[in-house]
Amino acid sequence: MKYTKKGTMENIQFEQLAKDLDDLYDQQARKLYSHIVGIGIEAFTRDGILYKYKDTGLIEKLVSYFESTEEYEKCRDLFRVSLLVKGIPD
Repeated sequence: MKYTKKGTMENIQFEQLAKDLDDLYDQQARKLYSHIVGIGIEAFTRDGILYKYKDTGLIEKLVSYFESTEEYEKCRDLFRVSLLVKGIPD
């Protein structure tokens, strides 16, 4: 990664920066997926680690991301957890 002095925008390699951001988003989406699928509905209960994100559309955003990467098994897994969080039996 080649970034310049603090406070300047010159010589920043925007393509590399965009790629780095895409890679970071991908890594975080995969970590969230692992936690959600591994923990299940308990992640969204009052004492769960993702409780504060229960009503934010987090699962839907992850499903959308994994649709864009054509990882439909992950979409299915997340959709199942989403149903349980909403109180709809699978």
